[in-house]
Amino acid sequence: MSNFSKKGEILVLEDGGIPTAGTLAATTVGAALGASASCRAVMIQADPGNTPDILVGDSANQYVRLTPGQMIAVPTSDVSLIYAKTSSSTGNVSWILVT
Repeated sequence: MSNFSKKGEILVLEDGGIPTAGTLAATTVGAALGASASCRAVMIQADPGNTPDILVGDSANQYVRLTPGQMIAVPTSDVSLIYAKTSSSTGNVSWILVT
């Protein structure tokens, strides 16, 4: 059973569902968002307090650019398949699984 139900275009946590979420302290080197965890998608947000943009992708390439505060949902079977890095210096990336 999914932790979320879809209400229009908004995902809503179902009663009793336990969200899995985390934060990556990103550098200019791509790193997995988190340890292996099954999911249907990952909601990713570049921390609003970041100075650099966040780049998101797979282990080889991170081309999708998120400006501070911007969010994206990425369909995937496992959070560890999604990588992120900063465009310069360091920044934070928050994420939550959709299972």
